[in-house]
Amino acid sequence: MENLEQRLACLLLTPPVLVDPYLVPQPIPIELPYKPTPRLVPPALPGVPVDLALIDSPLNGVELGRDVDFIPMAGDWFENGRFFSIKTPNSEANDGNSGTEASCRKVINFYMQLLYHRSQNQPEEEQKRPLPRIAVLSTFFYAKLVSNIGGGYSGVRRWSRQLKLLDQDLVLIPIHDRGMHWCLACIDFRSKTITYYDSMGSPNNRCLQSLKSYLEEECKDKKGHPLLDSDSWKLVNTEDSVPQQMNGSDCGVFMCTYGEFLSRNARFTFSQVSQL
Repeated sequence: MENLEQRLACLLLTPPVLVDPYLVPQPIPIELPYKPTPRLVPPALPGVPVDLALIDSPLNGVELGRDVDFIPMAGDWFENGRFFSIKTPNSEANDGNSGTEASCRKVINFYMQLLYHRSQNQPEEEQKRPLPRIAVLSTFFYAKLVSNIGGGYSGVRRWSRQLKLLDQDLVLIPIHDRGMHWCLACIDFRSKTITYYDSMGSPNNRCLQSLKSYLEEECKDKKGHPLLDSDSWKLVNTEDSVPQQMNGSDCGVFMCTYGEFLSRNARFTFSQVSQL
């Protein structure tokens, strides 16, 4: 009996144990708190000094989606920080462009356009110009020139009216050889040479002859007289005397790099290793 009373006394003196509030299950709210994911805004692309007046004038009187076969310059510009391009439905249908090829054309056209604007943003005096004056033609140009349907000089006659090709030092022309391989053709008015640059070392006499014929027709049409010293012009296949690619996928990069070095009057000092 005494032990029982002592035990009861100890229980009365022991402070009560509070329930841990962290162990009590909290009721699940009917509506869970929603925190919207912040929207990522892409960085603004740098502007390029482009004469935006050239965008509207070449397409006056032409219905987009019907008979568009004319691409002024390279067909691609920056406007208000956004990249856009003029589509050519006829050319795309004839070439059968895949998504990858269309993306390659956009990149090549845009890069060539950068070279063009850099060369034109120079002093007028020849002695003060550090770089040669160049013009670039679209990736669709050569395919249209040699096309059996609507091709020939008449098919590309308007493509150069904004460029004044005959007043430049160099003209760079991307060539999509057989729809599989990118090469570069260069018309050099200073040395009277048309050169074909292939990163896999293949010649292309047909391309050189076609561009020579185009140049003769262009001179008659724009200047009103035959090409001066036409017989003295040289047609050159560089073959493997220029840097060569070591795989089957870098032809577009090599083609753009050829253009970069030519537009700077620089010797080719790059290789497959330096492109990695």
